[in-house]
Amino acid sequence: MKKFALAAVVGLFAVSGAYAHTAQDSLVGRSIRAVAADGTVSVVHFQADGVAHLMAGENHLDGSWSLQDNQLCFNWPGQERECWPWDGSLQPGVTVTATSDHGDTVQVTLED
Repeated sequence: MKKFALAAVVGLFAVSGAYAHTAQDSLVGRSIRAVAADGTVSVVHFQADGVAHLMAGENHLDGSWSLQDNQLCFNWPGQERECWPWDGSLQPGVTVTATSDHGDTVQVTLED
């Protein structure tokens, strides 16, 4: 289950002050596709109420997401919180490499 949840993460956004509100708004209603080193593909959908819906194949999991201290953080049931750097440069359709504070690396794409 840990690899399943880890593949659902993202990177890239420096959030501070008033920009944090804009940053959060830019994710609400959007999805991010992540591909782990082992080829596992996951999609995370961001809801306005802070719920993150993770889909990986037939598996679905609801957790929470937040932007804090220049990071995008996820809390999945039964897992330690995991955060990813977030600098505002992630553009729809462009794939980037992101590494979490746990050392996990994924290829991330913000979906259109």
